[in-house]
Amino acid sequence: MGFRQKLVYISLSCMILLNVIAPFTNAQAPEETRIAFESARRLGGLSEIYIMDTNGNDEHPLMKQAPGNEQFPAWSPDGKTLAFTANRDGGGGSALVDIYLVDLEGDRELGPMDGNPRNITNNPALDHYPAWSPNGKSIAFQSNRDKNWEIYVVGADGENLRRLTNHRAADTTPDWSPDGRKIAFVSARDGNLEVYVMDRSGNNQRNITNHAFTDTNPSWSPSGNKITFSSYRDASEEIYVMDADGMNQRNITNHPSLDSNPSWSPDGKSIAFQSNRDGNLEIYVMDTDGNNQRRLTRKAESDKNPAWFDPRGLSVSPTGKLTTSWAQLKQNID
Repeated sequence: MGFRQKLVYISLSCMILLNVIAPFTNAQAPEETRIAFESARRLGGLSEIYIMDTNGNDEHPLMKQAPGNEQFPAWSPDGKTLAFTANRDGGGGSALVDIYLVDLEGDRELGPMDGNPRNITNNPALDHYPAWSPNGKSIAFQSNRDKNWEIYVVGADGENLRRLTNHRAADTTPDWSPDGRKIAFVSARDGNLEVYVMDRSGNNQRNITNHAFTDTNPSWSPSGNKITFSSYRDASEEIYVMDADGMNQRNITNHPSLDSNPSWSPDGKSIAFQSNRDGNLEIYVMDTDGNNQRRLTRKAESDKNPAWFDPRGLSVSPTGKLTTSWAQLKQNID
């Protein structure tokens, strides 16, 4: 047997092993681009996580029945796990709010114990706005566990908790840069809410919006060159885009309603956001220059906090696509 055939057979053996192991691992990312969001359309007004196509079709809840409020969804980089804020004391109160992770099973709705739901913060405080590091190993979030809103980072396994900010003003809504070196966040330390950036260690914290009006909800572009955010500087809340250093800030929604919580698509071509321009909060999407603004959700209840996932960003092919590679390798052997 020649070297080339040996290499092919080794590859085939590895794939066979993956196929044997795969049935014991239920976590599976969706095979198409999806947007997760939160909605209060069921269960007496409790917020739940929903998932839909990028055109607004195929809306369905993450859980068949959520045990409490679920908010602020965030996809893991491989799309197999969702992080979210949850109050699982059985009611709508906010006394105990933690960061939970749940493993997905494609697009299937999960039962209460499906997906290995796990609390990774487990603290008698309010933990909000989870944001995954690009390598999927850490999650940044905001917490008031030290009697003030600060930014923390914890391992995806719930270990190695560390506090990144330490200021008497509120520090909130973290978002990682695509290279994992920086974290954008919001702080009121200069008298009003502004967008800041710091190193992932918490060092070198600096104001990059520097404006007299409120700026919030930063979201990095996939390239890392831009940041989109919400601002009240034009008499209503609008979506802005700026360079990653804070230069060239520009309004891209230009609408008299409240437009907020922008989320960049993984391919860098679109921005999802929430708006009340049609009477209540709904999910919209637009091109990154503000053109082609269109509504995705159409419910009487509020839909908000959109978050994207695109399987084309995966570095490892999903198990369901191994058949194609198998056939190609068999052809090479022949």
